[in-house]
Amino acid sequence: MKLSSWEMPGILRRLPYLGTEAISAGRLRLGDDGNAYLMRSTSPAKVYVISSSGELLRHLELDPPDIGQTPMAMQLSGDRIAMEFWHCSNQCETTELDVFDANTGKKVSGLSRQGIFGSLSCFTEKPERFTFLTVNDDRKLARITAVAK
Repeated sequence: MKLSSWEMPGILRRLPYLGTEAISAGRLRLGDDGNAYLMRSTSPAKVYVISSSGELLRHLELDPPDIGQTPMAMQLSGDRIAMEFWHCSNQCETTELDVFDANTGKKVSGLSRQGIFGSLSCFTEKPERFTFLTVNDDRKLARITAVAK
């Protein structure tokens, strides 16, 4: 889908071009602070914090757990960014969840688990909890909750 210039905030038209996959696999979330957080699916992950008026407030580079990993999902809560990374070679073996400070980009916690949880649907900062939606063996929607240690 191509956006016309009237649909795109000014700052988005000026961001460096890194290819369509970085954009199509990216995410946009609205923070509790009223700013938009635009994640580009690159390694390291790039997050642009954009004000409601379209001004670029800051740019964060969030290092993945392993070199070359790209983020699959992003959720926000308070001043925290939860980022989901998958470790995939021939198939996806490990889910990595890292939590970053939304102001500095510093990693504050994380967890790793064999296998794929599902789709990261929600993140809460206090207590730090990740909620995933998936389909169980009975082909019914299931919710999985994970807590960072």
